[in-house]
Amino acid sequence: MSLADEDTAVLLERRQVLDSTVMNMTIAGLAVPPELELEFLAVQDELIRRGQSAPLSAARNWTNWLGKKIGDYRIDYLIEEGLYWYLFHASSDDETLPAMIKVAKEPHCFGIESGRVRFPTRLFAIDGDIVREVQPAQNVIIEAEVIRMTATTSGAIPVIDEESRDQGIQYYRTPYFVGDSLRELLVNSGGGDAAFGIVSMFSQIAGILDELSQDQSFTYHGNLKPENIIFTSAGVVFRELGDFGPMRCHDVMEPEVRITSPQYYPWLDADDIGALGICLWEALLDYHPFDDNRPGDGECIISPELRALVELELSLANIFVLPLLSLKRPHQLGIRTSAKLETVLFKSIKLRVGEDDQIHEDPGYESMAQFNEDLLELLNESQMIF
Repeated sequence: MSLADEDTAVLLERRQVLDSTVMNMTIAGLAVPPELELEFLAVQDELIRRGQSAPLSAARNWTNWLGKKIGDYRIDYLIEEGLYWYLFHASSDDETLPAMIKVAKEPHCFGIESGRVRFPTRLFAIDGDIVREVQPAQNVIIEAEVIRMTATTSGAIPVIDEESRDQGIQYYRTPYFVGDSLRELLVNSGGGDAAFGIVSMFSQIAGILDELSQDQSFTYHGNLKPENIIFTSAGVVFRELGDFGPMRCHDVMEPEVRITSPQYYPWLDADDIGALGICLWEALLDYHPFDDNRPGDGECIISPELRALVELELSLANIFVLPLLSLKRPHQLGIRTSAKLETVLFKSIKLRVGEDDQIHEDPGYESMAQFNEDLLELLNESQMIF
């Protein structure tokens, strides 16, 4: 029996079962078989044809979006999910190039449904120096990102082809770019043999960020992390911009909000050099200096002055600097590095190792260009990791 001959009630029940199956497989980290996804889309299409698609305001998980049309594009599959948005792959009936569509979630959908996101983008209000995590009003994150993305013409920032609202839900569409995220590229690399390739990649990233910094309309990225740095055949592309400024949260206009990933911006300021430095630690040492899930054990080797600074931040409810209290030097992780590499790693996150072997504050790099100069110097070393 074809789908067209099925009773509507039976199709609705079938869609619910398929929806639950796809969701459970995704959460479990299992690949959804193509035939199952095609079956789900076919049932969804038939119900849409019969006028049985649930209104967008009733959507409670990402699978409800599969098969829906936004403008001239039909949503194919989920690329990525954030606490407050979905990023979908979409294609057009007229065989134009595929696209990505980023859609704002409604407040009742806030959270992660499709699986675990290790370090999601979050929102923090700064009120009298006290840090509070907040939730945005509907649509405002997408609106803020559109403003920032359209302010620059750099090829390193995706071009928005369309931005609008569909039944009250804000979205924007960009071309789909084929490539691998920095996170994906690092999965199968590591160790001393990969160090030169990794540093070369980071030099490329830093060079493009330096060029972007020359654009007065693009003062910072604000949300650099391995998932948001994409290597394509045309070069490096940066996605999911952060934002630092006023924002409506619920029904209140908060004067000072940070939209960022706090494990990469632990001081909650727009320090792209520090974020890229943390990525470099991860890439070369497989060690995240601000991972708040890391056990805080072992000898404390930070200086009294740095400890006092961390404790001040903690008193202001900024918990994201806490991992500094258990920060390790590479040799404590069983990794021997050249003196130059250790200096670059610490300087990139505004720290240094003193003659007393303690970790102290440091002014860090004055610019992304200066950071890149040291990365290029590292490539002249005979060996970085032993």
